[in-house]
Amino acid sequence: MIKGNTMSDWAAESRSRGINLNDYLTDKEEDLKRIERARLPHFDLFLCDAEKFRRDNNQLNIFLAQNQREGWQFCVRAVPTEEGYTRGYTRRPKIGLRGFEDSKRFLGEVIRRNEKGLWKVAITTMGYHPYGGVIRNGEIYTHAEIGRNLITLTSGEESPLVMLEINKLASPGERIKLREVRNRDAELCLLDALKIVGERRGYFEFVTCLRNGKKETYFLDYKTAESYTRNL
Repeated sequence: MIKGNTMSDWAAESRSRGINLNDYLTDKEEDLKRIERARLPHFDLFLCDAEKFRRDNNQLNIFLAQNQREGWQFCVRAVPTEEGYTRGYTRRPKIGLRGFEDSKRFLGEVIRRNEKGLWKVAITTMGYHPYGGVIRNGEIYTHAEIGRNLITLTSGEESPLVMLEINKLASPGERIKLREVRNRDAELCLLDALKIVGERRGYFEFVTCLRNGKKETYFLDYKTAESYTRNL
């Protein structure tokens, strides 16, 4: 398996081996369909071309207004089109935005006015989430970790609160190896996410969402390309 202490180490080593992870990034609509087909719990998604992210977009207004009434915040992603990827652009997310104006300001910082045709906008509902984590589930090994923030965790800006490895061929008492445990509550949330993933193979990103005093697991990404679980 690819060695590395954190998920960002794995990503960096993958790139050093000539694996361009952007080749395996799909748009959020495809990601959501894959998550829905796998019956994983997920947030609602609104997707549109960047040119259609306007105040007069009725469908956008309905999506934002309805979810604001239900107490949701939003994660807004600027997602390059296929042409945008060829120019080297990558997805840029921002979590915790509260409506149209917040989203407009963020997108204005990312998308140049004359390049809106190179981007899509993906908006997902998002509650307060104390933890975010990543799971790579292969045929034999599973690598999983959880931290305070999914973005800083995957970028290497944050050290995981909990890291574990699972060897599916080991005896039950030796199957799970905890490499780092600094937060028992986060560990329980990571184990809950692993239980939901079950036998599904692939790369998963998830957050623990706190609503109405209850913690729930929601999945943001699910990739099945072999590069995400190679040598696992």
